[in-house]
Amino acid sequence: MRTLQSIHLQYVEAHGKRLEQRLIENHTHKSKVFEEMHYLEVELVHLLESAEEEDPNEEE
Repeated sequence: MRTLQSIHLQYVEAHGKRLEQRLIENHTHKSKVFEEMHYLEVELVHLLESAEEEDPNEEE
């Protein structure tokens, strides 16, 4: 019984560590994607503003 309990505990602890690592990877990826999306949004706004300044008489 103790052997089974020990084996199970080792598995559960190792699995928990893998889950924690995946969660860290998830947060890192999410941060990188949102950072890149924000950068692209800023660039798009800048390009749109530049285009409007170049031809202020053009209708939207």
